[in-house]
Parts: sequence; C-alpha cells; structure tokens
Amino acid sequence: MVSKRFLAVGVRYRYMEPRERGADGDRDPERRVGDLVRVLYVGTGGDPVSAALERGHGGLSVETASDPESALVRIESDEVDCVVTDGRSGERDGGTVLDEVRRSHPDLPVVVYAGDPCEEFVGEALSAGATDVVRRPPDTEEHALLAHRIDAAVESGGGADCDDAAATEETLRERERYIRELHAITSNAETSFDEKVRRLLQMGCERLDLDFGFLIETDEDEFEVHEMYGTHGDFRPGLTAPLSRTYCKYVIGSDGVFALRDAMEEGYADDPAGESGIVCYLGSEVTVGDEVFGTFCLATTSPRDEPFTDAEVTYVELMAEWVSYGLERRRAETELAETVDRLERSNDELERFAYVASHDLQEPLRMVSSYLRLLEDRYADELDGDAEEFIAFAVDGAERMRDMIQGLLEYSRVDTHGGTFEPTDCEAVVDEATANLRVAIEESDAELTVESLPTVVADETQLVQLFQNLVGNAVEHGGDSPPRIRVAAERDDGEWAFSVIDDGVGIDPDDAGHVFEMFNDLDGGGETGTGIGLAICEKIVERHDGRIWVESDPGEGATFRFTIPDRDGTVSPT
Repeated sequence: MVSKRFLAVGVRYRYMEPRERGADGDRDPERRVGDLVRVLYVGTGGDPVSAALERGHGGLSVETASDPESALVRIESDEVDCVVTDGRSGERDGGTVLDEVRRSHPDLPVVVYAGDPCEEFVGEALSAGATDVVRRPPDTEEHALLAHRIDAAVESGGGADCDDAAATEETLRERERYIRELHAITSNAETSFDEKVRRLLQMGCERLDLDFGFLIETDEDEFEVHEMYGTHGDFRPGLTAPLSRTYCKYVIGSDGVFALRDAMEEGYADDPAGESGIVCYLGSEVTVGDEVFGTFCLATTSPRDEPFTDAEVTYVELMAEWVSYGLERRRAETELAETVDRLERSNDELERFAYVASHDLQEPLRMVSSYLRLLEDRYADELDGDAEEFIAFAVDGAERMRDMIQGLLEYSRVDTHGGTFEPTDCEAVVDEATANLRVAIEESDAELTVESLPTVVADETQLVQLFQNLVGNAVEHGGDSPPRIRVAAERDDGEWAFSVIDDGVGIDPDDAGHVFEMFNDLDGGGETGTGIGLAICEKIVERHDGRIWVESDPGEGATFRFTIPDRDGTVSPT
C-alpha cells in the first residue's frame, strides 16, 4: 500500500505522493531559507501568535507586521513564503492585505486566521483569493492547525505539484470555478440548510463524475446516513450501521481527507467497507465546534483512472468546511430557540402563578379585614385603647398585604395584558397620572412642573402607570419640606429620554442598582408603598425597548430617567 501524508490546501487537506517532493525532501529550495518557511503575520500588537508559532513549530520563521502598509513593504522585499492575516484585527485590514497581495503577487499563499468565521465570511475570503481560511481556537498557545495549513499552503503555492506554469494556471482556474459554484449554492438565503447540503452532494458528484454523495454522522462505532445523493442498495437516509462498513472510519480524527482512486490496487481489497461495492472514495471530516460530527464524502463503485486532483480535493474540503459552519450555526440557532422557549414557558408559568395567587390570597384578606372591622363595630364599648390599637394595626397590615398582592397582579399583567403601541401624547399622559395622585399631591403640598413633552409610540395605559408610579414615588419620599418635582424630556440618539426629578431624601449610590427590585423599601421605614411600583416601572420600560435608571445622592434628591425609542409616529413637542 502506498504511504500517504495528509497536508492542508486552502480550507481542505490533500494527500501527496512521495514523488511530489524534491530529492532532498525540501519543498522548494528557491523560496526557502535553510529549512524554514518564512511567514509574515499581519495582526494586532501584542498578539501571541507569532511567538507561539515559532516556539511550537521549528520549521517556521515568523515576522510580524502591525498594519497593511508595513506588510506590503516586507512582501515587496521577496522575503515571505506565506502571509497570515489576523481576522481579529478587522475585516477591512485583512481584506486590504489580501487584495494587495493578489494584485501584486497572485501566487503568494495568503491564509486568513479568524476567530469563529461564519460561512459567508469564508466564502467571501476564498472568492477574494485567500488560499485558506483557518478557524482560530480559543487557546492562545494552540496553533498547530495553523502551522499545518501554512505548510500546505506553501507546498501548494510553491509549484511542487505542477510541471509547468500552464498546469498551475489551469489548476487555479479549476479551483476558482469550484469556489464560485460552491458560493452560488451556499449564499442563497432562500434555500434551507438541508437543501443546500443535498445540492452540494449532487454538484460534487456531477463535477467529479462520481455516483454517490453522503453526509455521514458518526457516533463512536456507528454511523448514520444524514443526507444522500444517488441510489445505492446498501445505503439510504436514516440508515444506521457499524462504522467499519464505510471508509469514513479513516477520515474521523485524521485532520484530513481520505482519498481512494481504486481500493483494490491501493491495498483495501479486504476492507469491510468494500463489501458495499464502493472502491473509489473521497471524504473530509465535518465538525461542529470542537466535536466531530462525521464526514462529507463522495464515492462510486468504479475505480478512477487518475488520482483526484488538488482542485477536486479542495472542492470536497471546502464543502465539508461549509457544512461544518452550517451545522454549527444551526445548532446555535436551535439552542437559542430552545432557551427562548423555556424562558417564555417559565415566564408564562410565573405570570399565571402570580395571577392565581393574587386572586386566591385577596379573598381571605378581605375576610380578615371585614371581621376585624365587624369586631371593632360590635364590641366598641367593651374594647380599651390597646385593643383598638391592635385592631387598627391588624386592619392596616391586611390592607397593605392586599395592596402588595394587587401590585403583584399588575406586575404579572405588564406583558400579558399590555395594549397596542400607538402615538401617545405624553403631556396628556402626565396630566392623567397626576390627576390620579391629586389627593397625595395636595396633602404633601407638592409643587409639580411639567415641561414640554413629546408624542411617542407607546402603550398609553402603561405609560400613565409609569409616570404615576414615578411621580408618586417622588411625593412619598419628599422629606420634611413640600416636595418639588419636575418632569422633562429630551431627544438623544434616536430615543426620547424622560426625567422625573425631585428634591427629596435621595438614594445612596450603592443602592441605586437595587431600587427596581421587587419589594424594595427605599426609605427603610416600611410604612409607605408596596415595594413593587418601581419594579413595575422597569418592566413597562423594558416592554417598550427602553432603559430606566436612577441618579441620586443622599439628601440631594433623585432623578429617575427612562428612555422610549423614537419610532415612526413619534412627534416632538412644539
């Protein structure tokens, strides 16, 4: 059996026969200094990639350029075998280096090293002429895959595979044609992921003149046919069988492709995978994150006359890479949808619980209050001062509990019983809110100033409750002197920022982040309010896609601010 070494080409791997290397085992003596590959890494300052590559991979000599301009100077000096651009330093920078290199040095390998690149990014980079797009791992010291792909990119770019320039040019044209076809399928936003996979399998079989295409999912010693193109008696979508029955077992964990031109001639005549009649195979590993999903492979029952070309191997590796990105994105979307669904169910359950609990608890509290008042009325002549005081405390406690339950009920209804968003005159809203607070305002002798307010797109009823809670809070915490309260608004960066400003007792800055928590007691006295009003305010603002916060210092009053997006229909104050 012929020995094979798996080396990367672009975002794929290929095998190289021993005859492809020079007599001394070197790749291209005209472009090498000693035994080192000269790499120019274009990245951000302080990036550890250069040093890590040299420490862990002795065959590389790595220099760093911090910007495209200095990189091009080094490239023009002809002291570079391969350029690596850092995807983290910005798509614009990497794109500039890639574009300039392709214009001035079309044969110089360029590897894009990007953190978690999406399939669109990969397609665009390859279409722009990148030799390879490599996913950057989270471990800042682990760059073995990059070193492996640099080695292969130089091997490919050095011309070791081709007898002359014409063959090189034809290989590049074939590779670019495959990339364009691949991008045409994968970039179609109207096609589902599964349909794209089926089209890729079909296109791969048609271009490579093979009969069967498979997306195989593996699990330890078994495999399942996830998608399939072509008809074969031993395989069908959904089939589960021992992994030994397929050549995919040679792909899993190999960090490369496995290619067979003729299983009989290449030493696989007795392999169990040959029982299906398949003797020609080209497969590449598919991963999802750090986990192996399986393989993307093409096969047929007839041997090929010639080995797979570099462009053909590239083509399969590109498709496998795209499938890996697609599966990873689909998994992330599925997990996100499941999380959202769980949160929605949890919220629904909590809201139902609050609603039911509120109704169930209010009835016994009404009974307690009623019987206490009945006791007070019927036995008034027999009760002394202490008894009357105790009854008053009990009645007050029951009423406060009833108010808290009512607050819980209102809180649970913010999302489930909210009205439609319509153009709402905020000045009219504040007028209604202050009318509801008329008694409290008059008793505290509060002075209220309302500046010009806009018309915004909002739930009018909830906006009334929002202003009523904030102004009521300012009245309650006005301190010893009559409170002075001001309501204002200003437009800022696509949203309206409202302010309710008072000169009351203020809030310690350390407590500012807790004032919107349920049952929070701002003054610590526990004698006014339910501790739910500000929590309701926060929920109303969040339903309107806004933000709410407080700015205050003890003894210097408080400013509650919240924002409402400036949607279509919003009208500025005149």
